[in-house]
Amino acid sequence: MRKGDVVVEFDAAQQEQNLLERTTTVRTAESELVQTKASHTIDDEADAMNLMTAQYNVQRAKLEASKAEIVSEIDGAKNRIQVGVSEGAQKQVETSIDARKVSHTADLERLDQKKDKTLRDVDQAKSYLSKMVILAPIDGIVNVLPNFKSGGSFGQSPPGFKEGDRAWTGAAIAEIPTSVKCVSS
Repeated sequence: MRKGDVVVEFDAAQQEQNLLERTTTVRTAESELVQTKASHTIDDEADAMNLMTAQYNVQRAKLEASKAEIVSEIDGAKNRIQVGVSEGAQKQVETSIDARKVSHTADLERLDQKKDKTLRDVDQAKSYLSKMVILAPIDGIVNVLPNFKSGGSFGQSPPGFKEGDRAWTGAAIAEIPTSVKCVSS
């Protein structure tokens, strides 16, 4: 065996499926982020319109109240009350806008975190996929090690790993011994 030759190749089907699923999850998260931003834009435009309407109502009420000297005392009092009502409505719209801004910021942060996690998952799946083939680090002879979980006959040493066997995490499958030269004196 030469350095760089394939020593062990695992079945990558499950890891490829994981990568595909995680890539799809990233696209879903990105789409959700775009959709949420679009929804927030619509909300922001509606809020701007509501605020403009509330400000207009306050100005109109103040204008009507300024006519108090001209109109009857009762109408003047009604107009002054309407100023207070309009100002209250404007403050309510402003408070609603502030609350929605906080909510929008939280939504976007949550979706950004979700997207970041899905990107990390994709990187992890790619990393696992890249480890499905083990190359020889040096030139030498490959020794296939015994598969202790394969069973075998009682009293005999277990057979070596072969194609189709299931390996477990940390299982030693093969080795390439290095030759050590001893010099006697």
